[in-house]
Amino acid sequence: MPPKLVVEKLPGQCDGIIAANPFLGPTKKFLAEFSEQDKKRLTDEITKAVNDDVLPAYRKFAEFLRTDTKDRFRALRSELEPSERALLVMRVDRDMSWDEIAHVLAAEGDAAKPAALRKRFERIKQVLRESASEAGWLEK
Repeated sequence: MPPKLVVEKLPGQCDGIIAANPFLGPTKKFLAEFSEQDKKRLTDEITKAVNDDVLPAYRKFAEFLRTDTKDRFRALRSELEPSERALLVMRVDRDMSWDEIAHVLAAEGDAAKPAALRKRFERIKQVLRESASEAGWLEK
């Protein structure tokens, strides 16, 4: 799956996890050997951890993806030449095949073979990677 699609889907997936709250499922399936007192104590502790730590972390992560990540991608893309941005949009945003991209570009007067487009795209990714690294957005 292209990176942009992953980033776009993650906030919604986080929201779904928060709504479903699957983290409390284990509190409904204790083994018979557990005493009622232990079941209650563990359920209370797990519920507190989920409500105080896990769900807020999911909310914070989803919000980060909705704002910071998009802003960072937008900033990186703005550094590219228009033809590079167009190639990136067709491949990543529109999930077009190399043959489809070659066809579109040929119609616009920029005839290129799919293999050449892949190489161009790899160079663009390297430029983006270097820019993100210089900005401190990637771990080294």
